[in-house]
Formats: sequence, C-alpha cells, structure tokens
Amino acid sequence: MFNSATERDPCGLGNRADQLGRRLQDNPKSVLSTSLWRLWGGRRDFDIGYGDPLTVMSRGTLPDGASFPFIGHDSQGIPEIPHYLAGLQRFPPWLKVRLARLMFHSYVTIGLFCPGEPDPGNRVRPGRQRDRFCIAQVETDFTSSPRARQMMAEMERWGRRLLRRASGTLIHGDSTNNGTGVHYAGTTAMADDPARGVVDANLRCYGLDNLFVCDGGVIQSLPEKHLTPTIMALAHRLGRHLIEAGRKRGDGMVK
Repeated sequence: MFNSATERDPCGLGNRADQLGRRLQDNPKSVLSTSLWRLWGGRRDFDIGYGDPLTVMSRGTLPDGASFPFIGHDSQGIPEIPHYLAGLQRFPPWLKVRLARLMFHSYVTIGLFCPGEPDPGNRVRPGRQRDRFCIAQVETDFTSSPRARQMMAEMERWGRRLLRRASGTLIHGDSTNNGTGVHYAGTTAMADDPARGVVDANLRCYGLDNLFVCDGGVIQSLPEKHLTPTIMALAHRLGRHLIEAGRKRGDGMVK
C-alpha cells in the first residue's frame, strides 16, 4: 500500500491520516528449553506429528498487581543443536556419546506468548534504501515497553517453575518482543474513525471504494492467542459482504 502511492494519495493508499503501518504488534514471548531427567534413557513411544502436542493457558501477575493472560506451547521435537551439548565439553568423548544418547528423547521446549500492545510509535514505513526495481524497502521502528518486559519476565519465571517441577535439568531461557514470534497485527487497524485506523467495519480502506484489507493487520490489539481462526472468520464475513454488495449492484461486481 505504501508502494501504491498516487497523486491523490502521495503517502500510500489508505494512509491519508498517517495511520498505515502504525501499531505494529507481535506477541512478547519467552522460550525455555531443558532436558527432563525422568525421560533419560527412554524411547519415544508416541508420534509427535506436526505442531505442538500440548497447549496451556494461564495468567500472570505484574508488580503493580495487574494480571494478564498468556498461552504456552510445548514442543518435544528434536532441536537442531540441543543446548545441553555445550555442557558436555568437559567430559571425555566416550562419555559424551553415552550421555547424549541418554538425553536424546528427553528434550522439551515451551514457548509462552502474551498480548501485544498497540503503540502508534511501533510501525513499519518505507525506508531510504531501494531495490533494483527502485521500490522502497521497509524499515521498522519498534521498542518494547516496560510492561511488555515485565510480562516476559513473569512468563519466564512461570515457565522455569513448570519445567523444574517436571524434572527439568539445566533450563535455557530467552525472552524477546522484537518480531520473532511472527504473530503480527495492527498495521492496517480497523476503526470507526479514519483518524484512528485504516479500514472500516467492513474492512474497506477509508477514502477508497474498492480496496479491502483482510489479514492480521486489521486487528487492533493482538491477543495472546493465534490469529488464524480470527482471520478466517473475517475473510468469511468479508466474502459475504462483497457478494451482497455485488447483488445489490446487479452485476456481480463491487465498485
């Protein structure tokens, strides 16, 4: 939309109020991995299939007493480079092999995700660099708020308690809110006022008759949960709206 600027819309389609690209959100997340000693020496007796075998939901409490929801996924897939290998450096080669075999099916990773925050200062925008087709490349402005950092710290504490109770050994953790969660939202926000968003309730861009947006960008505030079912529901609703609009025109087309 930025790259489809016209004389009428020099800042990009749907961007007359400078709302396009704003409120970029991704889920703050904490990822922890460990080897469960209760599973040492065992064999996998189930097919992990694809995705996450276990989903957990909980709530955390911030220092000011406020609570927030978060969701967690457990993955028992075998990592490309298990963290525990670094801890085996001091052992002789024959013992490294034996320990690695003992721990091979004991590795578990949990990812914890909490809601994003619709900060107008977090945004994507056209950058100064251009590719070989002279198209401006995207630049991103993004910072994590103190609240987001507190939520990530609380999720990490919760995750460490959970893994210790499940016989976790060395626990490796990392928390980030820099886009690695790949659950993006907010950059073409739905709003009832063109001064606060890009699309209306029917997902039509303000100021344009025949441009609709239907993806995670229209969601104003990113929840802790995945967006896919919501996007599917919005697409179904938009499809019905376009069909009805076409019927009213009598030619099957939407102006």
